[in-house]
Amino acid sequence: DMAYFSFTQAILAGQQIVEYRKDDGTELQRDFTYVSDIVNGIIAAMHLGAPLEVFNLGNTRPERVSRLISLLERGLGRHANKTLAPISAGDVPITYADVSHATEQLGYEPKVSLEHGIRQFLQWYSSYYNIPLPAATKNRRGLRPRSDRAWLRSAR
Repeated sequence: DMAYFSFTQAILAGQQIVEYRKDDGTELQRDFTYVSDIVNGIIAAMHLGAPLEVFNLGNTRPERVSRLISLLERGLGRHANKTLAPISAGDVPITYADVSHATEQLGYEPKVSLEHGIRQFLQWYSSYYNIPLPAATKNRRGLRPRSDRAWLRSAR
């Protein structure tokens, strides 16, 4: 997802991240989907061979944007420079994919959690851009394997 990338760049550069909220303080929630889940859905659709059929692919689990930022902060070992702002007129506070048609026709089921996806993304980002991650985050093979719960607790 583009938010992973742009937020990571902003955190590393010390640039500001704008976190949008409703006037009542409600946090935005988005459906962050890891690329391997989308690829699996596309491959399944290709094998089905249904020309011109539309399949909605996503993760189906809306996540708070603030949680994404916290997980990136934890993985990068840096705090984000965040500011709050009201959402734009017409923007919706919660979005997520309805994948029921893809599930029925393709057996599509997203498997990668936000926590695992962030770990995988940061491992790739670190390797591709030659940016070291904090020693506490790495082991010999990349990011330290942790349960999703341990990763989540440390991101709060």
